[in-house]
Amino acid sequence: PVPLIFAGEQLDSIATHDTNFYKNPNNKFLNTCCGSGTYIIETYKRLMCGLETIIPDQEIRKRHILQNMLYAIDIKYTFIAHTINRLDPERKYINPSNFVHGDALTYKWNTKFDVIMYSAPFSQTSASGNTVWENHYDTYYSILNDNGYMLTNLPPRWRSPVVNHNFSAGKKNKRFFNSLKNKQFIFFR
Repeated sequence: PVPLIFAGEQLDSIATHDTNFYKNPNNKFLNTCCGSGTYIIETYKRLMCGLETIIPDQEIRKRHILQNMLYAIDIKYTFIAHTINRLDPERKYINPSNFVHGDALTYKWNTKFDVIMYSAPFSQTSASGNTVWENHYDTYYSILNDNGYMLTNLPPRWRSPVVNHNFSAGKKNKRFFNSLKNKQFIFFR
């Protein structure tokens, strides 16, 4: 799981580029491979504060955020249930169709996102050496808005030239490094 301090730093770094980011009630946030829900819980806290002047009523603000702004998916149902329980234990406001038990690499979303946060597995197994993190990046990039952000916590060896993956060639490589350069891809190692 992503450490709380890293998730907070990543989310806060978006606000350093756009001070009004968490004040926009139209932004959409997707937490894939949500696990314990650290990213989405921290996002929820920032939205509750950021939208306070736009949607002053706390209950209406909470309903708007949980029904229209937050999305999550995980291959393990218990992780999705745990995340929902942390956000809305009474299930009063949550939009259950935005919280999906499924495979983040194959699920088809009918929207694009302003922020995609994930702690994807680095490899199929630690022994195999077959990396899968780049599959997550490619899949999520296709559902990210043009000026959107991706947040992740990948280990340092994902960038290593020793790692055998096809990600280092051509158009994908240029797109990925442009995302890094434009501060749209925010990661911790």
